[in-house]
Formats: sequence, structure tokens, C-alpha cells
Amino acid sequence: MRIEDLPENFTPEEFMKLDKMELDNLPYDVLKWECCFKNCNRGTTIRDYGIGPFYFLNRNSKAAEKHPERYWNNLNHIVWFCGKHYPYFKRLGWQQIEHRYFERKELSINPIKKVNQGNEKLG
Repeated sequence: MRIEDLPENFTPEEFMKLDKMELDNLPYDVLKWECCFKNCNRGTTIRDYGIGPFYFLNRNSKAAEKHPERYWNNLNHIVWFCGKHYPYFKRLGWQQIEHRYFERKELSINPIKKVNQGNEKLG
């Protein structure tokens, strides 16, 4: 199944109901979701299926297969902290870190590469 095979009037919510195996067979771009702390270039990878601002965390785990709906994120409403900086956020809270450490970037995702899961492995 391809994105073109979906009905013309599909909504992102309908698309996000696809299971992990169906998502793996669709073409997607792999993007880097950067940490929002100042001067940090760490991040995680996400999949772009063209229904932005909704992106799928690029995980190959049993949890992602069982509950893919938990791995969708709306990047207009959430930011990413890397493993090094998340403890600061957890310990100090949003109010403390927003002024001292947080940097609102115009574009918090950077393209890495385009992948068709059927032809190429991640990694």
C-alpha cells in the first residue's frame, strides 16, 4: 500500500491508525529531531510521511508494533530533549529551564535521508 492508494480525503488521524507493518511498507523520509537546549546537536530520528506536523518516532521495538498510536507526535505542541538534558528538565521543571537553557529553534527537524523501508535498512 502506498500513500497514493489512500482515499483523496483521508485525514491524518485516519492515516495514524495504520499499524506498524503497514507504515514500514510506505515511503517516508527520516529526519533528525534535535534537542532544544542551547548549543546541543543531539536528537532522535523521526519518520516523515508527509502529514506534518505529525511525525512518527523511528523505533523498531515490540512496543511500537503493539501500540503505534503512542509514537505519533505533533511537533507544534511538543519539544524534544536528549538523554543528557532531559534530567535537567525533569529536576528543574519547565519554568526554570525555559529562560536559562531552552532555545526555540525556527525549525527543530533536520533531514537526514530519504528511505524506502522495503529497499534499505535503517542504521
